[in-house]
Amino acid sequence: MPWDASTGVINCVRSRWRRADIPRLHGLPKVHKDAVPLRPIVSFIGSATYNLSREIARIIKHLVGKSVHHVRNAEDFVNEIRNLSINQAEIMASFDVVSLFTKILVELALDVVLHRL
Repeated sequence: MPWDASTGVINCVRSRWRRADIPRLHGLPKVHKDAVPLRPIVSFIGSATYNLSREIARIIKHLVGKSVHHVRNAEDFVNEIRNLSINQAEIMASFDVVSLFTKILVELALDVVLHRL
């Protein structure tokens, strides 16, 4: 990865000029909801920011899964709670998160990542 010491920037974009693709948008139906709304999915492969995103993902990937609250998938969650005992004064609740990533403050996310790197 070329490093530009004068600007302090890592150049993760290919050195030759190429035409960038427009990100592609499609939707996955939420069949469990009334009126079956679509969950928007955006593919940035080939877009102008794809290589930058890939490089950032490479840099921070070792941070994922380090929390005791991390669950890899539904099977992992089921295995975690399978032998969980709940006393009569407790209840188990499940919440549907709406717009989780759009609610996270960018400054807070950057602070956490920089602190953990």
